[in-house]
Amino acid sequence: MLQQKGGTWAQELPTVLWSFRTIPNPITGETPFSLVYGSNALLLVEIHADTARVTYYDELANEQGLRLNLGLLERKRAIVVDKMAKYKKKWGLVTYELETLEGREVPRSWNAFHLRKYYV
Repeated sequence: MLQQKGGTWAQELPTVLWSFRTIPNPITGETPFSLVYGSNALLLVEIHADTARVTYYDELANEQGLRLNLGLLERKRAIVVDKMAKYKKKWGLVTYELETLEGREVPRSWNAFHLRKYYV
């Protein structure tokens, strides 16, 4: 399906998604990857450049570290939820979740600035 649309964006999509998943969110300070897996992703640049992280890799120590990170992951997620809740309070007064007349939910929040009164 992506190839039918044409252009080079379909070829760049995996790279863009990878960068989105590995760059920290400015609000939460965490990457989506770290919130899912409990650790930072190993970047391709690190693998090819023989960084210290790759050179001194120890499978046993890595396994222990992953288990420790999984224990801390729930706490990290709770902190992120708290941070996001603070922002939601600021945005909560001016955003709306909409649905169609048939009752289907419209896929995103809408800012009150973009809405107009409509009488049925």
